[in-house]
Amino acid sequence: MNKTDLQGEGSFRTRCTRAETRFEIDAHCRFWWTAESEQTRFGAGRTVDVSSRGILVVTPDLPPHGAVVMLEVDLPRIYGGDVDRGGVEELCGSTYLLLSAEGTVLRPHGEAQGFAAKISHSSFAANQRP
Repeated sequence: MNKTDLQGEGSFRTRCTRAETRFEIDAHCRFWWTAESEQTRFGAGRTVDVSSRGILVVTPDLPPHGAVVMLEVDLPRIYGGDVDRGGVEELCGSTYLLLSAEGTVLRPHGEAQGFAAKISHSSFAANQRP
């Protein structure tokens, strides 16, 4: 298998083409940034892929190049099975993960309307849904 082969199946596929593994995740994303006018702007879209250092979002709401953007991503539910990695089993069922991140907009996304951002800080939290 070469470095550009896809691995995995379902909502979590990986692509090993850069220093950090990118996970192809199609998830709802909310984001906001402060515009030059000092007003907070809001947007929403869908993620294309996510890594520990970056995120690619498809959206009609484009923050400008260089803007510091705050993001919240509703990650797909983790399903049960033979997963036993330090509490992951507890996240199965009706629990979803919320990824919160801060990043800097690097460039517009050329294939579809959207943007890429370099992540500087991130955290995960369990998020219960009905």
